Amino acid sequence: MKVNPPEVPTPGIAAAARLHTRRFASVLRTREEFGVALGVGLLAYLVYKFIRRRRFRRVLRIARITPRELKQRMDAGAALLVIDLRSEIERQEGCIPGAAALAYEELDLLLPAIGKKEVVFYCSCPDELTSMRAALRLRRHGVTRVHPLMGGFSGWRELGFPVEIPLPRATSAVLSG
Repeated sequence: MKVNPPEVPTPGIAAAARLHTRRFASVLRTREEFGVALGVGLLAYLVYKFIRRRRFRRVLRIARITPRELKQRMDAGAALLVIDLRSEIERQEGCIPGAAALAYEELDLLLPAIGKKEVVFYCSCPDELTSMRAALRLRRHGVTRVHPLMGGFSGWRELGFPVEIPLPRATSAVLSG
């Protein structure tokens, strides 16, 4: 059996192959470094968002009101302003009796109507996020008696409390009454 000696590449081809290999390795290193930097940046962003959300929840944790407490205050005739922050589509499921529908962007309309009333927000967000944001926004304007409803509308409905259908959009007449 005859064994052929390995072919020796010509010097020009060998040099081109080495150059190509070096460039390819350099590109791979650059991509790896970019990937690591991107991963570290993404991780830092996620940690930042987690910390901010946790601080935000801690600020309003005390201020939450349960559906039972809200129902008791409503039955007692307390001066309440209940605001539904859900979308038009979600409102078709019904609303808490006496609640006014208002978009988060329209919160400034509430300020003149609040007076000495206690404000309760509810939404359908996980962990009442929109309600907490709305409560915090009013607190920045000096309103102290403001509460997100724990569990939102689903928490109210799960306890079998009354629900109204349909919910009118909030107007200055609804908010002042």
